[in-house]
Amino acid sequence: MNETLEQRLACAFDGLHAPQAVRESALAAIEAARSVPAPAPSAPPVRVVPSPKRSARRRPRRAKALLAAAACLVTAAIGFGGYQFYEQPVAYVGIDVNPSVELSVNRFDRVVGARAVNEDGAVVLAEVNLAGCTYDQALCRLMDSPALSTYLAEDAVVEISVTSDDQRVSDQLMRTSDDALAQHRCHGSASRADEGTRQAAAAAGMGTARYQAACELMALDPDATLEGCASLSMRELRDSIAAHHGSSAAGDGDAAPGDGGPSGQGSHQGRGRGPKDGSGHGAAHGAHVHGPDCGHV
Repeated sequence: MNETLEQRLACAFDGLHAPQAVRESALAAIEAARSVPAPAPSAPPVRVVPSPKRSARRRPRRAKALLAAAACLVTAAIGFGGYQFYEQPVAYVGIDVNPSVELSVNRFDRVVGARAVNEDGAVVLAEVNLAGCTYDQALCRLMDSPALSTYLAEDAVVEISVTSDDQRVSDQLMRTSDDALAQHRCHGSASRADEGTRQAAAAAGMGTARYQAACELMALDPDATLEGCASLSMRELRDSIAAHHGSSAAGDGDAAPGDGGPSGQGSHQGRGRGPKDGSGHGAAHGAHVHGPDCGHV
């Protein structure tokens, strides 16, 4: 009888038996494994789809954010425009003694710029901080500064010129200027000057009042020049003009409008203001309504 390989293997293992203790421990391990519950299968991630109502609630929030951003842009634009509006000068005030400076004044009576016309004026402005000052404050600071007060001797002449297209602003600046001159007991006056005269004075490197006085002197003295007048103080210019007129610089009487001057020359109208000095000199007070035409610029 021929036995197959499988039959032979079965006969060989029939006699093999595991010990009783091993069988019992194996059965105990199997039963313990059965008592542990199987882990629950992990659920796939759930994708939450927003409801139509929730999306609708988000839209107003986004719109509010866009409106807020737009408001910020508009505010910034208005702020920049307001800054430009604030910084825009509506009047220019020239102050001439020996130092010459020019102040730019905005419509709120604030000084928004200061320019030195000559070297002495640069020394004065380097010493005085005019930022944020009203015109009255700036003028007082200038006249009280050591750099300028040294020129305000008893016989000094201070002339202030106001250039503005706004009559109200011009009148107010002239009143403030006259009050400051009276308070500091200065010989001098405030007068108006048109823009053409101001530009001609700037081209000549002179303050507006000094330029007007120089033109007046050149009309009386053929030897006078702009270059020579630029080196003279306002007192020296007024004394020279008075000498050619044969009258005092203070002008005890009414000054003759345009006396000896060319056509279009401004005139000093009214009486001199301020006390006379020991030589009987003072400053002529008047309004230069039209600037002189020197014909030398």
